[in-house]
Parts: sequence; C-alpha cells; structure tokens
Amino acid sequence: MRKALSRRETLLAGMGALAGMGRATVDPLAGSQLFTDLKTYSDFGEHRTATDVDIRTSNWLADGLRTAGFETRLHPFRLRQFFLDKAELKAGGANIPSFPLWWPQPGRVTGRLSLAVAGADLSGKVVLVKLPAIRGASITPRSQVHESLAPLLAAGAAAVVAITPSATGEIMALNAMAGLAKWPIPILAVGQSDEAALTNAAAKGATASVSLDGKYKEDAEAFEVVGKLNRGKRVVVVSTPSSGWFRCAGERGCGIALWLGLARWAASRKSNTSYVFVASSGHELNGVGIHHFVKEMAPKPADVGCWLHLGAGIATYEYKATAGGIEKQKAASFTRRLYTSTQFEKILAESFHDLPGLTPIVTKEPGGEMIVMAGAGYPFMGFAGGSALHHAPGDLPERSTGPELLEPIAERLVRALSFIENHLQA
Repeated sequence: MRKALSRRETLLAGMGALAGMGRATVDPLAGSQLFTDLKTYSDFGEHRTATDVDIRTSNWLADGLRTAGFETRLHPFRLRQFFLDKAELKAGGANIPSFPLWWPQPGRVTGRLSLAVAGADLSGKVVLVKLPAIRGASITPRSQVHESLAPLLAAGAAAVVAITPSATGEIMALNAMAGLAKWPIPILAVGQSDEAALTNAAAKGATASVSLDGKYKEDAEAFEVVGKLNRGKRVVVVSTPSSGWFRCAGERGCGIALWLGLARWAASRKSNTSYVFVASSGHELNGVGIHHFVKEMAPKPADVGCWLHLGAGIATYEYKATAGGIEKQKAASFTRRLYTSTQFEKILAESFHDLPGLTPIVTKEPGGEMIVMAGAGYPFMGFAGGSALHHAPGDLPERSTGPELLEPIAERLVRALSFIENHLQA
C-alpha cells in the first residue's frame, strides 16, 4: 500500500490544473468553508421531508455536485407526508412551545389539563404525560412511545401533551416509521423545561387548549441527490441524509458540509476510482430515501470498494451540566461513533487515532442508516451519533459545531479515502 499524501498535499495536487488556468485554488475541506456550507444548509429552514425547504435543499446540493463536475440527477420518490401549518399549546394562561408527534392527527381540543394516572377516567381531558428517555428512537407500533400512550388513548383522552426528556430541556422530536397509522387524537410534544409549569397547571385543574393544523398529502415527492464520477470499475459511495425535523445544523449539517467538501475534493484530483455521492431525504421517516436508493439505484455490492456514510453528530460540541445550567464545551460530543465493517478497521484506526472517541467499532449492526448498507452486504464505514441538541429546534450552527471540529474530521477522511483508493488501484 502506497503512502498517502496529507490532505492539503492531495487536494492541491489534484487542483493544480485549475490554478494553472488562472482560477483561484480554494480548499473545500478547510474548516471555514465547511462551516459556511453548514450554515447555508441550516439557513434554508426546517428540513422535513418533501417540504419546500427540503426540495430547495436537494436542488442546492445537486447544483453543488454539478459545479464540482459530477454527472448529477435528482431521483424522486413518493410517500405520504403531513405538512404542518401550526402547532399551539395554551395551558394555565401561558403559550408553551410544542411540536406534534408523527404521524399527527389534526384538530383542536380544549379541556381540563390532567396528569396521566393509571386507571383514571380521562374522557375529554388533555392529558400530561412524561415519555421515557428515548433519544433518537423511532415511533413504531411496538415502541416505548406507544406503550406510554396506549393506556391514555384507551382511557378516553381527548388530546395528549407529551414531555420529551432532553439534555437542554428543549422539545425533542422523534423519528417515525414511514406509513405508520396516524394517532387518533392530537398529540403535542413539549420540552422538559416546561414540565414543572405544566405539572403545576395540571394539579390546579387548569384549562388547556391544543391546536394542531395541517394537511396530509398521500403522494408527496422528495428526492435523492445522486452524483457520479465515472473513472474506473471500483466504486466508492459517499452518502449522507439531507432531511430532519428542524434546522439540523449539528445533526445533518456536519454530514452535508463534509459531503460537499469531499465531493469537490474527489472531483478535483486524478484517480482511477469512480465515486457515487448520494444525499437522501426521508431520514426522519426511518430512512425511507436511502432504502429507496439501495433498492433502485445503488451499484451492486460486488462493485463497491467502500461505502462511506456521513451520519448524525459527526462534529458537534459536548455540553455539560453545571450549577448555572448546561454549558457548551470545546470538546466534541462523546456520543459520536465511528462504525466499520472489518475491511477498514486498520485504515480507520491509523487515520483517526488522535481524535478522541473515534476508535473504529467493527460490527454488523452499525448505527443510523448504515444498517441499510450493512444489511445489503456493502463494505461500509461511517459515523452515527447524537448531541445535546439532537432532534431539537435549537440545533443551530453556533450552538452545535464550529470550523475547529469539522476540519480535523475532513482531514482524516481524506487520509482514509486516499489509503482506500490506493488499495483499490493496487
């Protein structure tokens, strides 16, 4: 195996032709550029699948690949989706930030706010319940969410207010299985920071009003962005999810920024390795987009030398509880993980040896969407994790990440991919 060049040596060597033509050489994997792309992604708005924001994001990503030199297309897929107009909760005279649990039941309910008490008659009441700590979990027919809510539905609750535990006290949205039946009543999630006020209001028998407005579309359209560099028989696939509940700066933005940076890097250099870059919507609905791509468009496992997946929380800040509240730390989140199939353990161990928390984990059951690649027999490596702001409305650029966290990941990914390319060409 030949020795890999450093990231900057590899990048600048590959871009020398452009510089010779009088065009400025720009490092697409510099922390400042990665953070700029991340902020652009976040600034589009809330990235829920098939929304206008999601579609504009897909077009922006496709434009980025085309500009870099990829053969690019938007591959559509269709699904049922709920388009939220307004979620509003008023309790005890206060407006409480809220967000629906998917799949929502639109409606408006006013009734007495009551605590969830086993065996009680909850007919006509707005019931307050605290969900278990299930960060990143999906709502399925047998999930903890259904176990918590089923008794309330059976007892006649007219609406539910569900407290979602989180490190920052903010609302935490929950992923949901695509195609799951919608809830029979309006259910709104609220943050743990409002638990005391709501519990007090319920103890006093205060009136609560739940308003959940929106509409379903049975054949909503979303996209996978697919770009190809056709150079040789062996292929490296690089994927990242592009959708999520809110602005998703740390959850999705880190992967988006690295995906764009690596695409520009791959396109700018001489190589006999072909690349396929895919950014899939549908992540928060149990990865419906990536399932569709693997089934309809992905190269065969035998043709893929490596599948790199850029999942959640790759380069987000750690937060620490202090006497004054939760505070952002300089270190990266302790919850990020680097998973791999056996082929890449040594390469990743060498490439990431000096970054805390990123010792490669060899497994057949990785986190996030990588389970799809692993199950289909692809040789894979990639990231999955979370952060204190995972699935929260406050997952914004300056709160979640920074150039100093993004650039070291980019540098080591280039190192690993260069090793892999050399191996594939040997």
